[in-house]
Amino acid sequence: MIVVLDAGNTSLKAGEFTVDGTISRKNVYYFNDSPGKAVSLFVNELKLNYGSDLSGIHGIVVCSVKKNFLQYVKNELGLNRGLIYEITHDSKTSIINGYDNPEKLGNDRLAAVEECYSTHGSAIIIDAGTAITVDVVEKSGFYPGGLIIPGIGTSLKVLCIDANLPTDIELTEVVDLIGKNTYSGIRAGIFYGWGAMMEGVCSKIRLLYGSEMKIVVTGGYGLFLAASMSFKVINEPDLVLKGSLRIFNNR
Repeated sequence: MIVVLDAGNTSLKAGEFTVDGTISRKNVYYFNDSPGKAVSLFVNELKLNYGSDLSGIHGIVVCSVKKNFLQYVKNELGLNRGLIYEITHDSKTSIINGYDNPEKLGNDRLAAVEECYSTHGSAIIIDAGTAITVDVVEKSGFYPGGLIIPGIGTSLKVLCIDANLPTDIELTEVVDLIGKNTYSGIRAGIFYGWGAMMEGVCSKIRLLYGSEMKIVVTGGYGLFLAASMSFKVINEPDLVLKGSLRIFNNR
């Protein structure tokens, strides 16, 4: 069994993979201002399932955007820290990293692009989390870079705070374009507004790199974005986990 950790800005996503690459178990641990507690909870559950020596675990792959996250994992694993493999800009991939400073590219973006290119070829990868990243990979495997846009939840929170509105407005797929009150107006604005933005960005990218490019979405707001767009979109909720596993297997 290989365990893969995708540590974002607000949560830890853990997936347990069998030897054939199938996810057998998946869980999310929210940081709530304490990544260390989330890691502790994850490791405790892992030891409950596999024993204190983690028998049956052949590797723990860490893909993180948070500083010091790897140290949290090492501290909790103790003698089992030798199982750890960290995804970095030096990891072997099948893409050509064209970022100005390859070491500055988020490890999650690297893993997502690697998996997307390996399974879909040339594509636009939209990862909708705290921020929305829109990355491009050409059919040659060249990665020229991408866009970073404030995330849906992040933008909504700022709007609600500045407008003195409740910050727990639930976002759902919207049918009516025109809102009948403040809250339905916000929901419609985010649903149709973000969908139109992503369609506009993807259209411009396709003009530059080719109309055949597939659009792949992932991240916590991936399904929401996919529903808001009129383009054909492929939803890959575990893109970073799968990409991290692929990099580990090809190391």
